[in-house]
Amino acid sequence: MARPFNGGDSLQEQGFANGLFYDPNLWQAGASTPTDQRNRLLLLIDQIKVGLAGNLADYELVDRTGATVTGSQVDYNGQPAGYTEDPQEVITYISKHDNQTLYDINAYTAPTMTTTMADRIRIQQLGLSVVSLGQGVPFFHAGVDMLRSKSLDRDSYNSGDWFNRLDFTYQTNNWGAGLPMEGVNGTNWYLMQPLLVNPAMKPAPSDIVYSADLFREWLEIRYSSRLFRLNTAADISDRVTFFNDGPSQLEGLIVMHLDDVSAGLADLDPNHEQIIILFNANDAEQTITLASLAGEAWALHPTQQASLDAVVQTSAVNSTTGAFTVPGRTTAVFIVPQVAGGEPNLSGSSKTASVANALMGDTITYTVVISNSGNATASAMLTDTLPSGVTVIGTLPAGMVQVGDELRWSGTLAAGEEVSLVYAVQVDNGVVEVNLVNSAVINDGLGNTFTRTAAVAVGTPRIYLPGGV
Repeated sequence: MARPFNGGDSLQEQGFANGLFYDPNLWQAGASTPTDQRNRLLLLIDQIKVGLAGNLADYELVDRTGATVTGSQVDYNGQPAGYTEDPQEVITYISKHDNQTLYDINAYTAPTMTTTMADRIRIQQLGLSVVSLGQGVPFFHAGVDMLRSKSLDRDSYNSGDWFNRLDFTYQTNNWGAGLPMEGVNGTNWYLMQPLLVNPAMKPAPSDIVYSADLFREWLEIRYSSRLFRLNTAADISDRVTFFNDGPSQLEGLIVMHLDDVSAGLADLDPNHEQIIILFNANDAEQTITLASLAGEAWALHPTQQASLDAVVQTSAVNSTTGAFTVPGRTTAVFIVPQVAGGEPNLSGSSKTASVANALMGDTITYTVVISNSGNATASAMLTDTLPSGVTVIGTLPAGMVQVGDELRWSGTLAAGEEVSLVYAVQVDNGVVEVNLVNSAVINDGLGNTFTRTAAVAVGTPRIYLPGGV
């Protein structure tokens, strides 16, 4: 993005995500040569790579010149880009309360006449993907998911709700609320005014909702694997590598590989052996062939296979050659699922009731034991259907929720692991002479299901009268 505290015409200075070199705006094209733009883009990419690796001072990578350097040797405005000893020491963000919002920065920098609203959303999401999928602690400015604008205000501390507005009904992102207060903004009004009155720059409510939904997909991907959240500098050095480097690299493409399969590495992720992320800021589709990754069962991440973004679904991989193709202004995540030499086996799971017979008002305790006797991790799911005539009482097990007449639970079970889920019900008043059959359906995450039932006979209370027989 632009350098800190740019002002005047330099507010239009572009960065990695919004067009530097590959889609220059009019000011950028006049202010620097294509060669200068490319050199700066490659420097920014080196800085971003260090950031994706937790800004570790000692992390080694191949830089834009082809040299192997450490994070502390990559320059960031006269300071080392890598400065931490541990990933928890860095908080990564792309925008915050100071300076312009991300949407407003991109409003200055992405070419005004040719950048559609769809592209503006893609630029915003690409920037957010870098923060979401990198090591360290991610920080997201309030409203960044919904294209928040402060109408280009650089310092909104005293601007009140008029410029700081957050609309959680998603009807407006607050673009075009007016010229921000003169203070630190007045000298830039000549740039602001034509942008703020341009109707093409104001997203529709559907654009805001779409952007917010896409942001949730980044969070879902981040929390799908421990590999996006490594705890130590050693793990990052051992598991995070970058392709597409040196002076001949494809412009605007960062390729990050996360490893959970190489010899000597502990198995941190039971579901993935490898993950590769392609951040393609370029406005054109790009293909990179990585022969060292050929022959693996690569597939687009399940979240992106089901994404609201139809463009990312066109990302492709040739597993035979190791060729990965990603559309323009798109971050694509590919995975190699972990097979672990076999499959889970939940056939030994069981369901029991504490009693065989009950009367109305009695308590019945059910126990569901989900047991994985296989040799691979199971992504287990339980749906336990309650029979008519009972009411759940007490506290449900951790992770279990009630939805109508169903109790649902999901969790990961390693090979040889089991979990016991215990809950209680009370037989409703008026329930007599019925056989309460409670069915639990257990799914191993691969489509294999196992049904386990428990039956309790409910009788009629006997009433004894004095002198009766």
